[in-house]
Amino acid sequence: MSFLKSRLKSSFWLSYLLVFLFTGSKAFGLEPGLTTIEVTNSTYSASSTFSSTLANLEPVADRAIDRSIDLLLASKTKATRAGTIQEVRNRQVWVVSANQKQRQRATAGMELNVGDIVQTKGNAMAQIQLASGITFRVGGNSTTIIQPDRTMRLTAGEALIWAKPGEKVNTQVYGKRAVASIRGTTIHVKVEDDCVFSVWEGSISLKLEKSPDAAVILNTGEQVRVATNVEVMKKFTSDVETIAADRFRQKLADSPLLNDFSTPIDTQAELDRVVEQTYVPRLK
Repeated sequence: MSFLKSRLKSSFWLSYLLVFLFTGSKAFGLEPGLTTIEVTNSTYSASSTFSSTLANLEPVADRAIDRSIDLLLASKTKATRAGTIQEVRNRQVWVVSANQKQRQRATAGMELNVGDIVQTKGNAMAQIQLASGITFRVGGNSTTIIQPDRTMRLTAGEALIWAKPGEKVNTQVYGKRAVASIRGTTIHVKVEDDCVFSVWEGSISLKLEKSPDAAVILNTGEQVRVATNVEVMKKFTSDVETIAADRFRQKLADSPLLNDFSTPIDTQAELDRVVEQTYVPRLK
């Protein structure tokens, strides 16, 4: 910090000197005839009046520089802030800071920045809200990277992701080899050797990272398994399946991510309607 202040002060005084040289004394409220500056061997020297003026300005410059540094650091922090941890279950949740590369235990209310990594162990879980408007819960033994442009990447484990009903959300969720564009929906993503995207409610546009120009739309009750060796969208599209009614209901009933937090997810009512209106009739 002291080095930065020193460099800023040097730049300030050099700028002051150059303006003084080219604009004359009136710009600084000095009397004519007292503004002579000699340049000898690249060394600047000034009259005693000029030196006195510099001395008077130094405290002002110090305060201005201190304030500028504070604003700069505050602006940088605000620009990189990406989300907040809302709830932690079973304590074994850690955050690896992108800036300090240090691991610290996650707590409710902790702010996350771009590049931070959230890790869970055992049966620990966490709920995180991103600045983009989406909220997600991560299960045990998961690793999530908070990415630029208000996105997240799940590299291990599982996550339940949703956006509040009625809110326009434009964000993306990255799994293994594929990326889902969220369209006001509730999806479940599980990453193991392969990556499974399941739409519990709403719809998503899913693309392969290596084929970003082609996409497949998944709607309520559909899922796709993205194999580690999939390269072609045609093969990828043919793997889309509809989740059987009894299996879908069991998924929701058995999901710790859905049921084991202190509050229901924002789309719980929509999920209930899906089960009642879409899947129950299929069981009859």
